[in-house]
Amino acid sequence: IAACRQLGRPSDALAWIRRARARPAGATDAGMARVEAEIEGEVLELQLRSAESALLGSPSDEQVQARVESARRELASFRLFEAKSNTDLNPHDHGMRLKLAQAYLDTGRGDSAIGHFREALAAPEQRVAALIGLGRAHRARREFEAAVAQFILAKADLPRMDDRKKVVVYSLGECYDALGREAEAIEEYKAIYNEDIDYRDVAAKINEYFNRKIAGTKK
Repeated sequence: IAACRQLGRPSDALAWIRRARARPAGATDAGMARVEAEIEGEVLELQLRSAESALLGSPSDEQVQARVESARRELASFRLFEAKSNTDLNPHDHGMRLKLAQAYLDTGRGDSAIGHFREALAAPEQRVAALIGLGRAHRARREFEAAVAQFILAKADLPRMDDRKKVVVYSLGECYDALGREAEAIEEYKAIYNEDIDYRDVAAKINEYFNRKIAGTKK
């Protein structure tokens, strides 16, 4: 099993672990159950990567697009099932609670995710991830003011403009844009631009904003 996983053959590893689990001793072995779940997740991740690779070669192929979406849904559903099972077994584990919240959000169930993200806030080591998750969940529900509040808190807890903070600041800017608070959005994009000029489309957003301002003053 281990050799198959190391060789990047999770489907073969899954077949072997299921044979072992079919035996009386394996059926009740909690450790083997965890390994089986891990390998099943690896299989689904590999299927998604394969579909995404195919899509790069045929971006307009509707069948390939459908294959990617199907693989994403299957992986998200599997992660939700596993997260719910693990949280039921460990209801006071805030790390498990955070994974459950993220799994709900990834399956489009933001309403269910919010409560679990709030519970995960109780653990200091989970705070930033939970705040980001809450921001994403509120944004998905188009509750932009609530999303802004969470992203601001997350930003304050991240001292360095690393990749994680860039995501938070960019998301904050998007929410300001959605609220029509364009000047505040631009300040967030500028904060990223000052550290990473090539990050996503921040340079284009800033240039477009100031070009509109200049055009407006000429009228």
